[in-house]
Amino acid sequence: MARAITVFLIVISSAFAGYRLLSPSFRHTNTVAPSPEPVKSAPPPIHPSEQAPPVVPGKSSSEIAALPSENQAEGTRDTQNPDSAPPVTVPLTRQQETNKRIEAERSPLYNYIRSHFTDLLVGWEPSPSDPATLDLYATRATPTELNRLLTALIQPYASKFGFNHVRIFTASESSESQAWALQAEATPDSDSNWHAFAK
Repeated sequence: MARAITVFLIVISSAFAGYRLLSPSFRHTNTVAPSPEPVKSAPPPIHPSEQAPPVVPGKSSSEIAALPSENQAEGTRDTQNPDSAPPVTVPLTRQQETNKRIEAERSPLYNYIRSHFTDLLVGWEPSPSDPATLDLYATRATPTELNRLLTALIQPYASKFGFNHVRIFTASESSESQAWALQAEATPDSDSNWHAFAK
């Protein structure tokens, strides 16, 4: 009887062990397979303009934006259109500043000439070689016209606006000579009276 019980237990143990060995394959065939996890897509690439600006110690974001990029060639870093760049102002010498100030102060005289003498004068300017000399370019230089210039323009206003010498030119009649020929000059005496001299 004890032997029968022992055999019975051995059979039961073997059956149980066999069941345990074969049960995983049976269980997978009878159960529903779990659904796979959804595959996550890669994030979209970041556009260069969407990236955060680099951090440079001691520089603002506007200064960083003005820095050339690393992939730019050394000789092509300045791509700004030269026409849009502001003009560079060349500093004036002391003499140029003085001449500029004097010319600004002479504008009332030039306006007066423009208002009263355009029937006789086609141009007027300080001499390029001497800012104290006034050059007048006339259509004619008859004694009557010279006297008009002397009494209505030169005598009352030349010294007042810093001129100590006036030259009067007319168009040259000879094509071989200069375009303008000197016809008369005027200078003041010690009493500030102007005198004209025909050439």
